[in-house]
Order: sequence, then structure tokens, then C-alpha cells
Amino acid sequence: MIKVFFDGEDYEIKEINNLDSISKKIMENRKKLDLIPISSILEVINQFSQNILKNPKTQNIEGIAFLSQWFRKSNLEKIINTNFGNKEILENYVQIENKMIIAQPKGLVGHWIAGNVITLGIFSLIQSILVRDANILRVPKNSIPLVLELLKTFGESEYKDINGYDLLSSTSIIYYPKEDKKSNEEFSLLCDARIIWGGEESVNAISNTPKKETCEDVIFGPKYSFSIIDAETVVNKEALKKAMSNFVYDIIFSEQDSCTSPQVLFCEGEYSQLDKVADELETAFKNLPKKYEKRNISMSQASNILKIRSEYALENDKDLLISFGNYWTILKDKEMKLEEPIKSRTIFIKSCSDLYDILNLITPKIQTIGYMFQNKEKLIDISKKLNLKGVSRIVPVGQMNYYDAPWDGKLLLTRLINFNSLKLSSNLE
Repeated sequence: MIKVFFDGEDYEIKEINNLDSISKKIMENRKKLDLIPISSILEVINQFSQNILKNPKTQNIEGIAFLSQWFRKSNLEKIINTNFGNKEILENYVQIENKMIIAQPKGLVGHWIAGNVITLGIFSLIQSILVRDANILRVPKNSIPLVLELLKTFGESEYKDINGYDLLSSTSIIYYPKEDKKSNEEFSLLCDARIIWGGEESVNAISNTPKKETCEDVIFGPKYSFSIIDAETVVNKEALKKAMSNFVYDIIFSEQDSCTSPQVLFCEGEYSQLDKVADELETAFKNLPKKYEKRNISMSQASNILKIRSEYALENDKDLLISFGNYWTILKDKEMKLEEPIKSRTIFIKSCSDLYDILNLITPKIQTIGYMFQNKEKLIDISKKLNLKGVSRIVPVGQMNYYDAPWDGKLLLTRLINFNSLKLSSNLE
């Protein structure tokens, strides 16, 4: 049984046996998007970016300030340009060499949303709306209330005679248990594109579900992220203080549940210099505004924190700096390895004589590396080598959890359209 929380028109919760009626409805409504200029779609989303900061029910969602910034018209235009060169191709034929090319909607996009970051589904939904696709989002049960509140805020956003509900008429929010293989398969077979967010088990389960031969898969699976700091920053007190003040926000976002959250910080230099880094990071934790209070954690997480603290307290070649209770934990050593994430504001900081040694740790599973560098040439050189090894993103600390394009090495908008061509015969030229 599938629960529908939004069917493109109303929020009345209903239970259905299959998605046929919903898919037909939103695909029919999708045609309305073809009549709305991209410029108007951008203006409505831009209004949404302002409204979510005004709505008391959305303004305190974790990461909402960045979400607002990301949905601004100026940023979305940059993303469109990154994907296509210009937005004209989304509405009209564009001459490319000897062909006319236009980007047309893929059709129905299915979104399987992970539960670790509530806003993920909104990022992929808005991009799919930008290219005028219809959308069905399978949202985790615990995330549904906030997702619906964001949709209501979007629906009430207006520009001239267009409002958000005009754009959402081809969108539906659903839920069914992950054990419901029948519903999952029926959903999958409806999709012209599947966007899959989640851990390894979820990604494999959905990826192996039958689909149309023509269906495009965009997978944002399990990843690992960490940070690096060069020797020049470590010995520069002001630079180090600024770096740690930014870095702490990467750590606290989603309590390190996100794929982009740093789990380890590699510091170039002697092991003794880790004390400077740890002290500045401790200060940054203590200076966090009250609104960033740590959320409640499970007994299992608390047990993992206690266990790793005990390990580092007892071993001679390791050290730690901790808060009262389990508010934050800084673990120091010099073993060159990617640690199993403890999360919940637990960061491993490690010394290394040469940052280039981290190249030996890189696999395609590495998503984001945050950096604190004083030497630009060195940063560019090591970044090329890291990207060649498979690292998707290299960004300044403080920006690790900012969703941008490309993401995981993919330009999402280009995966949600068909590039169609028209070649004019010689007598028409």
C-alpha cells in the first residue's frame, strides 16, 4: 500500500494500491510547464528562496540559509549555464555547428530520498522542475512533515500570474516501506529517470529494481569526505584561527551524517603541532552560537563516542581533547588512514609530513575534500592529482556541505533532459 501526501493539487493523505492514477495525473499536468517561460520559473523559485526564511515553520530547518541562497535566481542561472552554456536551449533550438539542438524534458523523474539530510529531495526536485519534468518523490517517513512544509511555502510563492502550485502540479510526494518490493518495482517502471540518494544497501536495492530500457539513472550513493591543512596554515595563528572557525560548521552540519561531512583532518607538519590545531578547534566549538545546540543522539552513538574516547586515552601514541559529556570530541594521532566515522561532532585530526601522502588513501568513494591552504600553486597541483584519483569536489573549509554543480562529478540537469536535434536541409538554409 502506498501513501500519497501530495498529488500535485492537494495535501489530503490517501492510500492507493498503485501509482497509475497519480502518474497519469502529473504527466498530464506536466504539459502546463511547457507553457511557462524559464524566466518565470526562475522568478517563482527566487521568491521561494526568500519565503523559506520568513516562514516560522521552515526558517529553522538545518541548512536553510544555504538552501535559500542556493535557490536564488542568480545562482540557478549559473547552474543552468554550467550545465548548458545558456538557458535558451531549454526553450528554443540553439545552433551548434551544423545542427539545431534543444533540451527537452525527460518525462517522469522518480526521486528516492535518503533520510540523513531532509533538504536533499528539494534540491533534486527544483532542478527537475527547472527542466520541466514531472516528479514523484519517495520520501522517508520522518522527513515528510518538513518536506511538505517546504512544498507549501513553494506553492505560495508567486511571480506575476504564476505561482508555485502551477509548478508543483506535476509533483507528488509518496511513502511506502522499503520492504514493499512490489510498490518499489511499479514506481521504478514508471520512471524516465531515477535519482537515487542513499547508502549502499538502499542504492543497490533500487538500482537492481527493474526499469525502462530508456531510463536514466543518477546515483548519489555513499561517500566519504575529509579535510586537509597545509603547513603554512598550521603555523600561521590568524589563518589557523579563521580556518577552524569555518571548519567547525562543516563538522556540525547534520551531525556529520552527510556524505560531505568531514570525518578526518590531515594536518601537514609534526605531530606536536596538532595541539595548536586542536586548541583552535576547541575554541571554535565553544564559540558556536546557541542555535547550533547538539541534537539528541542514540544510546548506540553515545556508546561509540565513549568507546573511541577510551581507546585514545589509553594508547601512548594517541591523544584527545573532549568536551564535558559528548558535545564534541577531537582525536589526535599520526596514523595515515581514513577512520570509520563516529559522527556526532567527532573529528580525527592527524599529522603527516607531506600532504601528498594522502593520494594513497583516495578511492572513487571520496566525495569532498575541504582545504585550508596558504600556497595556491601547491593547492592547484595537489587538487589535480586528487581529482585524477576520483575526488569529486575540493572546496574551502566551511563550504563542504554546500550543494553545488557539478555534484559527485555529475551535471544533474543534463541527465534529466533529452538533447534533441534538428538538421535543416540545404534548400532551407
